[in-house]
Amino acid sequence: MTVALVVWTNASMSAFNKLWNKVLGYSTQVPGIGTRGVYDFATLIEDLDYEPNRCVIVGGSKVALEYGSFFQATGCQTTILTRSPLMETANLHHVDAGLRDYVVAMMAERGIEIVVGAELLEVLGNGRVTGVRYRAPGGQVRQIDTDFVFIGTGERPDLSMYAPLGLATDERGFDAAVAATKQQLAFYGSTPAYRPVLELHGWGELQPELHLLSRRGAWEEMAALIDDEMLRTFAVVGELDTIGATVRERFGDLVDRFSVYAPHGIAPERWAEVLAGLRS
Repeated sequence: MTVALVVWTNASMSAFNKLWNKVLGYSTQVPGIGTRGVYDFATLIEDLDYEPNRCVIVGGSKVALEYGSFFQATGCQTTILTRSPLMETANLHHVDAGLRDYVVAMMAERGIEIVVGAELLEVLGNGRVTGVRYRAPGGQVRQIDTDFVFIGTGERPDLSMYAPLGLATDERGFDAAVAATKQQLAFYGSTPAYRPVLELHGWGELQPELHLLSRRGAWEEMAALIDDEMLRTFAVVGELDTIGATVRERFGDLVDRFSVYAPHGIAPERWAEVLAGLRS
């Protein structure tokens, strides 16, 4: 198993529709879920061709938290609708309550509206998303006007999306993981909020170029601008049996707490390899 930090892929939207009941436990498929303007991680990278004015994130996973924070940082007012508390999904079970409360409080302080106990009932629109209707914890049916819905529920690997790109992936999906990370870094770098980070490393002029490409929907061209030096500056890449030591060597003098998770799922016994590297 190869680990590239900040790497995950969700099921494609077609697969998501099929798995909707299984993942969320709804008795029926949510009406309008296939409307243009509804995205998950894979389709967001491939299909988003406009700047959202109002965002609704569905789910309480790491993916939902990450992208909810991202869109709020770009100036897009964001609401997270989640059936269970944020950061309490299976892949984040190890996060302690104090850290969880701190992260959620900081998100709220930055203006993100978080509705816990919400049930998505319908995506509204006629050809394109115009809003969502949901049931609040108290049973009231409410509506949010929005032009963008992001599905951040399940966190499951789907390397098949990289097959059309001709990537030579091994059985561990290493090349696909690297490609996904470069694409994600390009996506983050396209927003002005991340320009100071790029400038810190001497890549500030890349931000407006990435932003222009993002408005054209040129996601593959954006990823191509992220070279291996940039990849290894912003991500830690390696095998499970060495990644812990690599992270410790790089950040051990700067960080006293690490949060470790794997959206694609790892056998419990394999975590021993990562933890051994972090602790030794």
